[in-house]
Amino acid sequence: MTLLNQKTIKIYLNDLRNYDFEKELIQDKVTEYFPQYFQSSLQFIKAPNVSVTRGKLVGLELSCIDTIVLFFDGVALWLVGKDQEAMSVDLDEIARTLKIHQKGVDPLLRALGAKESQLRVFDFTAGTLRDSIHMIKLGHRVTAFERHPVIFGLLQNGLERSSFRQMIHLNFGEAKNFTFEDSLRPDIVYYDPMFDGHEEKSAKSRKEMELFHQLFLFLPLEAEYLVDAKKLEEKITLDFALSLAKKRVIVKRTPKAESLKPPTFQMTTKAVRFDVYQL
Repeated sequence: MTLLNQKTIKIYLNDLRNYDFEKELIQDKVTEYFPQYFQSSLQFIKAPNVSVTRGKLVGLELSCIDTIVLFFDGVALWLVGKDQEAMSVDLDEIARTLKIHQKGVDPLLRALGAKESQLRVFDFTAGTLRDSIHMIKLGHRVTAFERHPVIFGLLQNGLERSSFRQMIHLNFGEAKNFTFEDSLRPDIVYYDPMFDGHEEKSAKSRKEMELFHQLFLFLPLEAEYLVDAKKLEEKITLDFALSLAKKRVIVKRTPKAESLKPPTFQMTTKAVRFDVYQL
């Protein structure tokens, strides 16, 4: 899956020292977060005295931002959208806010298998890695895949700043484009074809989803551009997942969404449904 168009994306740098050689070092650091093919699409702009305060970019005129941009404050990489709303990926904060239940009442725990431990899980749709962290907290090993280059860059930066950097192996691209030896096949494939956080009701999650929506409008992937193409892509991905997983495939849906295929069983709450395909 490729970008439908590859526009230039602006990255504002908070370079308080105002030295050109420092700017080059910062540019090199930020560039490394992104997949190589996308690095030529990055345009760096020095923006001293700019910061993110209470989830908004401040110190830069609104007229300077006419679309999705990125901002690097020297530590965190921020996605900035309309009204200068900003988000970064804070994996340790995600871990702190997760509600983990170990006694079978956690629907994801039950979908994975409440008695299973240390499963090898492939998360086909990394998003903000919320579900990957959930599965790690439940005792499993996770390899995640992210196909959007900007989200991948945000995740790379988030992992670098987190205590999970040695626990999650993050790949750029779609899992079906990789070749896996039999010994490396996962026990579980987890697939959420929707934006991460859609099941949450918090204002923070709504903001993440809205910014991701703006990003996909600005830099769409082929499958997201046409509804029919997206539906076909989901079914192809599920078929590949079923051929790859050793034990089961879990597809995350909203409660009223149509199943991609009839599942073995379902775990349903008021906010989310897991379609489980037992192998």
